[in-house]
Amino acid sequence: MAAIWDIPVIAQDPAFSPLDKEFLHSIGFEVLQSPEGFDAINTNSLVYAIHCYPIVYDHVGKKGPPAVLIGNDLIRLTDGPM
Repeated sequence: MAAIWDIPVIAQDPAFSPLDKEFLHSIGFEVLQSPEGFDAINTNSLVYAIHCYPIVYDHVGKKGPPAVLIGNDLIRLTDGPM
């Protein structure tokens, strides 16, 4: 598969099945175990993390923050507005 940009694409999810991992590898993703993926985040990263627990967003923020974070409205997952 030819990439438009030569950038690393990393996927991490503890729920990935072996078939998920095989598919992701086949399209050029590097699949890391949790929490190794968090260590790859920096201020140049785009992080796609939808429907995650607040602790995941906390880990993401500690390693960056990333240039872009695509996620959910955390108000729904907390006790309300901060």
